Amino acid sequence: VCAHCKKAGELGAMKQCSRCRSVTYCSVECQKKHWKLGGHKRVCVKGDSDTAHGGATGGGTTAGVGPPLKHPCPVCLDNEDDSSGFGMCFNCGQLYCGGCRDSLATTNDRGVTHCPTCRASIQASEVEVVRRLRRLLARPPGRHTRVALHSLAVQFQAGWGVAKDLGEAARLFRRSADEGHARAFNSLGALYANGWGVGQDDAEAVRLFRLGAELGDMGSQHHLGVFSERGQGVAQDDAVAARFFRLAADQEFPQAQHSLGSCYFLGKGVPQNPAEGARLWRLAAKQGHAESISLLASLPFGL
Repeated sequence: VCAHCKKAGELGAMKQCSRCRSVTYCSVECQKKHWKLGGHKRVCVKGDSDTAHGGATGGGTTAGVGPPLKHPCPVCLDNEDDSSGFGMCFNCGQLYCGGCRDSLATTNDRGVTHCPTCRASIQASEVEVVRRLRRLLARPPGRHTRVALHSLAVQFQAGWGVAKDLGEAARLFRRSADEGHARAFNSLGALYANGWGVGQDDAEAVRLFRLGAELGDMGSQHHLGVFSERGQGVAQDDAVAARFFRLAADQEFPQAQHSLGSCYFLGKGVPQNPAEGARLWRLAAKQGHAESISLLASLPFGL
């Protein structure tokens, strides 16, 4: 079974991690994602498969590699769960690791997906999503709280399941940020950048993006790149912009892959290298980035 996508491969077709030889992958792409996002980088150690990941000890422990995982993913038990919230069940608040979030739902013969922890249907109306998030926030505070606050803020920002209210969205994003949720700094910063629900303030937007970027949020990193490139709320600096674009691109953020690719095409903040620019655009295009797809179609043959 592939350690990232959890799909069963044909016998002999799966490839082992060449370093620890304790996990297998169906493709190089899955291996890269598991290394960067699934937590394998943290636990991979050179050795045989009996010791590299704790052997038969299970329970999210890793022999010879520091202490046991603090919050092991309840599906694979190999990685820390994902506190960014992309894999949280809005019904029970359970968090899953990045490697399992794409397969966190099980499907029955009626095509209805369910949370593997609480078995509640994941397919829900926007009104039901709001109801579930409010119920989560009525529970005693926990690791689910900051994610639920951010998710409910998104519902208010978009008008999904509730009347659109940018002021309420800003209030909830701020509460989530106060709880230390990295994505909330980016979301609140975007409101200040655009003057949505709050007074327009580029300096405050940059401050919030910096806080999110320090916590590793790729959206915040990309926003700092954009603002540095424009000289918006911060000194104009193409090299700084390229550096922030790279931080986000290394996390496979398609907008940042496109932006960094553009830097290479134009030689802004990095040495001009159209081949590298095209490579980055292709990575973004694979994730559906429309502008990258369009520009790639216009490139001369050979790039």
